Order: sequence, then structure tokens, then C-alpha cells
Amino acid sequence: MRANTPWLRTIEQFEDEAIASIAVRLAPMGRIDTDTLLSLHLGMTDQSVPTIASRTDAIAELAALGSFDHTKLSKGAWRMFKDRTEFMGCVLPVGWLAPERRRLAPGRMAADGKNARIKNAWLLSGLICDIETGETLLDRCPKCLNLLAWRNLPNVWSCQVCKLDLRSVAPRQSPPETVAAVRELARYLFNHDFRLPAPVSNLSCLDALKFAAWLSYFRWLPEDLSLAISPKNTPAGFLQLKRWPASFDEIVLQKMKASAAEDLTRGDVISRIKAAGTLSAAVARLPSAAAQEIVRSRIEALFGFADGSSDGLKDVMMPISELNSRS
Repeated sequence: MRANTPWLRTIEQFEDEAIASIAVRLAPMGRIDTDTLLSLHLGMTDQSVPTIASRTDAIAELAALGSFDHTKLSKGAWRMFKDRTEFMGCVLPVGWLAPERRRLAPGRMAADGKNARIKNAWLLSGLICDIETGETLLDRCPKCLNLLAWRNLPNVWSCQVCKLDLRSVAPRQSPPETVAAVRELARYLFNHDFRLPAPVSNLSCLDALKFAAWLSYFRWLPEDLSLAISPKNTPAGFLQLKRWPASFDEIVLQKMKASAAEDLTRGDVISRIKAAGTLSAAVARLPSAAAQEIVRSRIEALFGFADGSSDGLKDVMMPISELNSRS
């Protein structure tokens, strides 16, 4: 690898820009392509541009080449583990960051002109629109329908397959309620003084995000069985999470076809256990054990078991697999 000294020509540095975007924009300043930048200057032969953000040594070398502020550049670094991703000061569930994928807002990029760039926030799959403008983010080329990626990319605004200039695509605005939900979710992620209601406030950010995705899924059962517990459904679920426990109570009342909370506490113990048990399969899909306990406790309260009067309910709500139940 060649020892790196600052290039004579560079690009303007933006604190909100993804590291891969900076690398793609910087390469032409040295009259090279991104593959050459990676192999010759960053010691990353046969690797992709997004991988720079996972390597502290490569980030430092890129900062030297472009005369960038290393601290600001490092804000776009990410680390992936088996059970989580760390990015932009957040601990995120698996699936929130797919480094090889590009997502962009055509209108914002067109407005940025020569400084068109991919922003860090656009890489988070739970933020489905641009936080500031509400423009829906593209992850596929509208012409050839290929997923937008970073390989073979001469610039940040073209489709890597059909070379369509994505800045020419008519921007599409997300519905106002979606924009509001995304902005609230972004406030929670990036403003660490944002508080959720108790006991949800005791959850880690990782567990809270999983909980929000589950709430969106739970809300539409069984009407929409195809709805997944995914990052893209997190904004809608996060608005429900902000209203805990009222939002959850409303969902349960609707599913039980009850007009008031008092209706759930009527009847004999066995009937109430059976009614509450119909929710057990959905609760078991909660990826977070801490969130499962919050939901089970709320169900106990709703069905009149807050005093622990029915161990039978706990048996229903906490199924044990056949393998684990063997002595």
C-alpha cells in the first residue's frame, strides 16, 4: 500500500455523509476509480467501498487522502456483531443496516447539485423517508428494478446496472403520518434525552426498537398475516410504543371484541385464561425477553390477574418447548 499524503484536490466534507459516499466522490479527485482507491491507497484489495466504514485503519487513511476531519468522518463508522449493529452512536437490531445497499432521496440529491451525496441516516432501513423533507427513499432503480448497490459505481447518484441518473427521478413524498413517525423515531435514536413511558423506558434502545417493530406486526393480526416484524414497520410501531400502555390496551380490546377494559376481567378464571392465551403465539414472537415480560405483565393486568391469582395464565403465556421440558 502506498503511503498516503493529502491529495492536491479534494471534496467538501459533510458530517452527515456516509463514508462510502465520501470515498466514491473522492476517487475522481485522484483520477482513479474506487477499486484503485481501495487497493492502492487503503490496502483493501477485493473488498467493497462500504467496508471502509468497518475498518479504523482505512477510515484514517481516507481522512489523510482527503484532508478530512478524522473525528467527523469516524461518525459514519459501523461495527456488526451476531446480535446487533453499532452505527451513529446507536445499538441497532440485525437488519437495520445492510452496508452493500444504497438508499437515496432523488429530490434531495438533485437539490444538492455538485455536492449530491448519500447520507448516513439513509442507510438505516427503519428510517423509510428523509427526515427533513419527508421524501420517500429509493432502494431500487425505477428503470431496471435492480437493488441499488455500491459496486462498479462511478458516482453516488447512478444506478450501477443501467446507469440511470437517479437525480432525474421524480421525488415521491411519504404520507404525513409516516413522516411524523419517522421523525419521532429519529429523535429517539439521535437525541439521547428522549424518554419513552415506563416501563418501556427501562428497555435498551436495541430492545425498544425490536418492541416497536413487533407492535406494528401485532396491531394488524390477524387482518394482515403477511406483515413482518421488520425495521420498515418500526416507525408505525414506535408511535404505538410512545403511547404505552394505552395503545396496547386498545389493540387487545379490539382483538377481544370488547368495548371496555372491564369486559376482559369478567367471567370465570378458566375463560379468562383461554381468552388471554389466544395472544400467546404473538407474544412469543417478541425478539426481546425484556419486552416479552412487559407485555405479559400488561396482559395479566388487563385480564384481571395482576395480583398473581392464576398460575395457569403464566403456563399459557410462557410455553416451554418439548425438548426443554424433558427431564
